[in-house]
Amino acid sequence: MDSIYTYISKFSEIDSIISKKDEISHGDNYNNCKSFKETKLSTYKDKGEKFLKKCAIIAEHQQEIIDDPKFSKAAYCKYINYWIYDTLETFKESKYSSLLDKFYDTVENLSYCKTYKRDITEQMHKKLKDLYELYDDFNKFKDEPLVDTKETCQYGKKCVENYKKHVKDCKENYKNGLCMNLIYFKNEYDNHRTHVKSCWNDMSYLDPIKTDMSFSIFTVISVLSVISFVLFLLYKVCNNTILIIF
Repeated sequence: MDSIYTYISKFSEIDSIISKKDEISHGDNYNNCKSFKETKLSTYKDKGEKFLKKCAIIAEHQQEIIDDPKFSKAAYCKYINYWIYDTLETFKESKYSSLLDKFYDTVENLSYCKTYKRDITEQMHKKLKDLYELYDDFNKFKDEPLVDTKETCQYGKKCVENYKKHVKDCKENYKNGLCMNLIYFKNEYDNHRTHVKSCWNDMSYLDPIKTDMSFSIFTVISVLSVISFVLFLLYKVCNNTILIIF
């Protein structure tokens, strides 16, 4: 099964779609979310019932989102796993894994997500949150009007800061979910940088995490081969010249 890191770049986009949906205050999905909250989160301080409201929207519009070619069932379920951990991070009365099981049992419209259930550790959550914010800032930066103002450019600056925070560690070991996402992000960032018409001066160069060693070795071998061939030709020419003279 794919790692949650495979889909983290999509979470901000999914969140954006959900945030634009109308509030749901009745129906099976709302009632199931309410039941879960009352039985498993009775002591959780849900200010403004944010958890309940978002849960109902997530369950109500799940088919619409997973049918979108940009997303998938796996991406949506991994997003829900992350959302629950991130939202209930301070709620220590139940283990995340058992909460997730109960959530998918209660919210029947999302029961298929049990297949994609995986634990998220505290350390993993910190890395995922950094990546979420990185992609969220970048998406907002791309969506803003092409006007060169401080307000417009702030998201681009935040992307750079978030990326640079992990570069040193990733250069030492890039074979993990966080660093591979940063490598892919740099490619997307560099591509956008060549087309952007505003905030260009604020889009700093991103130091690469991984150099293409195979390409470098191939280049060195090619250069050495050319040099050897040229030296051989020079030797033949010089040798023939000497023979002609004598």
